[in-house]
Amino acid sequence: MTRLIIKESVKEGQRISVKREERHYLVDVLRLGKGGGVRVVDGEGNEFSAVIEGIYADAVELGIVEKLPDHGESPLSVRLYVGLLKGRKMERVVTDGVELGVVSITPFISSRTVPKGLSDSKLLRLKKISREQSRLSMRRVVPEVFQPVSFYSAIDKAEGERLIFYEGEGEVKWRGFPSGESRGKNPPEVVSLFTGPEGGFSREEIESALSSGFRVVGLGTRILRAETAPGIASAIVQYEWGDLKGI
Repeated sequence: MTRLIIKESVKEGQRISVKREERHYLVDVLRLGKGGGVRVVDGEGNEFSAVIEGIYADAVELGIVEKLPDHGESPLSVRLYVGLLKGRKMERVVTDGVELGVVSITPFISSRTVPKGLSDSKLLRLKKISREQSRLSMRRVVPEVFQPVSFYSAIDKAEGERLIFYEGEGEVKWRGFPSGESRGKNPPEVVSLFTGPEGGFSREEIESALSSGFRVVGLGTRILRAETAPGIASAIVQYEWGDLKGI
């Protein structure tokens, strides 16, 4: 069924009005009419069934029917930190991250990133991609895409189990990393994942992460594209500790 994601909180029996893009999507794209059923995800991550009760020139009025059972979000809070990539590669990172259940995406600027910033228009586009992909992926939370920060600010900000993926001397292969305890009895609730830009991390950056309590983990023998690695890393931790476990 068609899903809309809105910022406001709603409750059963309430009538709400959606405008502009949502009105165009429901009426002009999907050709839904009065009485058509939709689902609404509100700003608190709750999902409701709803019915179209009125169609106007610039808005659609919905009647909220009932709250639906919870589903769709991982018990693991994955926070993705990615070296700012060239061109449209960050769009792939956001799309894959949303599909794989991350809760936030923070680009960072390091010694080997080529772009040194993100324009307001590009950031707005990434946020729009996150919102649209959340709808398509049946997410109840729209992952936040933040303005880029420096690498060192990012490692200071990171919380939970902090992992930096690096192919170089000293990294631990994934199979050798998660202990039996962390896999089973006490899995982490929050994981901060760091993947590098096209040129990777410098040794100084790795040393700084290690001194801040990060674990350095490898992703195998093949060289991965900078826009591919974040999705693979996210899938691995969801398989070990999140909602992909046991599939």
